[in-house]
Amino acid sequence: MSKMKLKVRGVIYAWYPQYSQTDPRGPEMVNEMVQRLKQLDQERPEVILMPEPENVKDPKAIRVYCEGSPIGYVAHEQTDTAHLLFDTLHPIVPARIVGVDAEGKRHFYIEAEMS
Repeated sequence: MSKMKLKVRGVIYAWYPQYSQTDPRGPEMVNEMVQRLKQLDQERPEVILMPEPENVKDPKAIRVYCEGSPIGYVAHEQTDTAHLLFDTLHPIVPARIVGVDAEGKRHFYIEAEMS
């Protein structure tokens, strides 16, 4: 088996779909997201990858879930490669968080194995 490291983006929109930089609550949402990212970095939980072919913006999108809740998307530039993880017998792929950038770009990395 080979491992694939993937970047997960769109974290703030996954947790706060109404997020807007002009929203008065915007800074509070960002602070909450940073705290949640730090928690993910400490816990390094298992996550699940699910393709989202019905996604209007990107039919190749792959959403990342943790404990049943969406927490982001595999970075657009990696979705073609990430789709190699899926086949008809495995429409959902488990992965694990392996790194978090809570202060900088506010994304995290996951690692999934290809069988």
